[in-house]
Amino acid sequence: MRDGDFTPLQPGNPESEQLKLLCRQRRFVSLKLTNAKRRLTGLIDRNFPEFSRHFKDNHSKAAQAVLKEARARGLLAGFLCAGLRACSSG
Repeated sequence: MRDGDFTPLQPGNPESEQLKLLCRQRRFVSLKLTNAKRRLTGLIDRNFPEFSRHFKDNHSKAAQAVLKEARARGLLAGFLCAGLRACSSG
């Protein structure tokens, strides 16, 4: 039985298909970034519990500058490597 108003699914125009693809890619990249931030927050909380007392946002420019400076001086190397090993094994 066929409905008289039935129209078969037509592929979209190239612009709308490209827009759909860009939206999917953006969502994928956003999810990857969100998961990376969660992992970083977990490592910071576990290795430096006092860090969040000094910064409202662990991902702010000031907090990242402190982490970068500490890393440059070699203060974080042991902590972050141990944290990454723990995350990868567990």
